[in-house]
Amino acid sequence: MHRLRPAFIPWPRPIAMVLLALATLVVSITAGKQEDAAAPRYNNNVAAVEPSTPTMNVSAISLSTPYPTACETALSSPASRSTTTKDPFAASVQFAMARATSARTLARNLSTVVSSSSSGMEDCAELLDISLGQLGDALAGAAADVDGVTTWLSAALTNQATCIDSLAAGEPDRARRDAVRTKVAELTQFIATALALHVNKLKANRSGDAGKQSAGAVTPTTSTTTMFPSWVSQHDKKLLESSMGGTSGDVAIDAVVAVDGSGTLGLSTRRSQRWWRRTAVEEEEEGGRLGAAMGSGFIAKGLIIINSAGPRKGQAVALRVGGDLSVVYQCAIQAYQDTLYVHSNRQFYGEDDIAGTVDFIFGNSAVVIQNCDIQARRPSPG
Repeated sequence: MHRLRPAFIPWPRPIAMVLLALATLVVSITAGKQEDAAAPRYNNNVAAVEPSTPTMNVSAISLSTPYPTACETALSSPASRSTTTKDPFAASVQFAMARATSARTLARNLSTVVSSSSSGMEDCAELLDISLGQLGDALAGAAADVDGVTTWLSAALTNQATCIDSLAAGEPDRARRDAVRTKVAELTQFIATALALHVNKLKANRSGDAGKQSAGAVTPTTSTTTMFPSWVSQHDKKLLESSMGGTSGDVAIDAVVAVDGSGTLGLSTRRSQRWWRRTAVEEEEEGGRLGAAMGSGFIAKGLIIINSAGPRKGQAVALRVGGDLSVVYQCAIQAYQDTLYVHSNRQFYGEDDIAGTVDFIFGNSAVVIQNCDIQARRPSPG
């Protein structure tokens, strides 16, 4: 019996290499299937892992502000979280606006139940309304007008201090006074937080711009010619340099302001105004102010404003100005204590006569007083 021997068929070399490659591929596929069977199953719908949303270190940011706790509250609030990661400053302003709205609503509601005309609640409600507008301006102008943002936030802070002073002087009901004062004190911290975040950002952006002059500044000069700030338009310069209104003047009279109420506008208003007048505004107003101009772009020319309360009557403000980019030109402002209250924002006074006794020019405004006659009057004896 003969053993059968395997027959060896000679394969060409190229065919043998192809068969070896196919065998290797089969082994690899088999091994891959075994590994797949042993591996855990994942959701095939997830193509890639999305990068997580960047987070801000709120605690570190808050330490750079004067009120870290208030800053953390503002930036960590549910309404602010989405904005905080992009712009902590914007988040802080939005939070402050919400608190200002709440405080204004409370002050308005309480002012309607106050019977005394001397109450400071209405004044406080108006200041909170102005502050809300200033916060809105700061949020809208953060990129275009950084100097304006600094001004508006500073003015909003000043408004809170004035509101508290008004409540202390003119609100007899302690419960109502304390309720609003608590909200205003909290709002002060949130506005200060926004201002600090803005200033910190401004310093970082201006690290290489030291020594540059602000666009709204007045160049120092020894000339007796009045140099108006750059933010005074050519149209307004022409009005200021024109003659005094009336039928023979260059300026037509659109409205009349009168203390007795016969005019078309009141002395205290937020609206932007231009005042031209030949006669004097005179009144005795103790512990308050005779006139207030809080509207942006306020201009007064040729006015004589006198608070005749006398040197023994204490604080007697003749004029309070809080409107941004205000100009008071060729006016006479006369009283005794606290004559001119340059309350807030950017202001310019040129060729005016200002007279008083104690602290008769005061306030928190960024103000230029140029070519003015400042007269210190004799105070009350003792």
